[in-house]
Amino acid sequence: MIFIFLSLMLIPKQSYALECPEDSPLDMAFDEYDAVIIGKVIRIDEKSANKTLTIQVEKSYKGVDKDLVIVEEDLTWGTSQLNSEYVYFLNKKGQEWVHHLCSPTTKRSGTAEKFLTDKEEIELQNVVIYKYSNKAFFLIIFCLVIALFFRHKKTKDNK
Repeated sequence: MIFIFLSLMLIPKQSYALECPEDSPLDMAFDEYDAVIIGKVIRIDEKSANKTLTIQVEKSYKGVDKDLVIVEEDLTWGTSQLNSEYVYFLNKKGQEWVHHLCSPTTKRSGTAEKFLTDKEEIELQNVVIYKYSNKAFFLIIFCLVIALFFRHKKTKDNK
């Protein structure tokens, strides 16, 4: 009986897995975030605690001037899906763009775009993003070293 009574005392009354503050109105959110873009998720790479999203930017209204952007998102709570279009509200952390859990990011819709109609659109520059894994990088370096070795050996043998 004492065990049951003590266990009831230790059980929390309320717990939260994730609770975001109430969404800011879009005009306030526009000012709070470093970037506001409309884009399509074209690639998702999953890492330990994050997803790295590659987003094809269709329109940028703040902060981004490239047509491709790499964005970090929480692996567990992030909701971005491959080949889906969103209105993203992003923040800059160092040199990386971050999609915070509580940002007012939404699927692309007329409502979100209607809000952005009076905002000035940023002209986008074409970007090619090369992202190699460590294995690919070392394989390329290894091949270059072997090629240089045989070229040096061939020149030495010809003398």
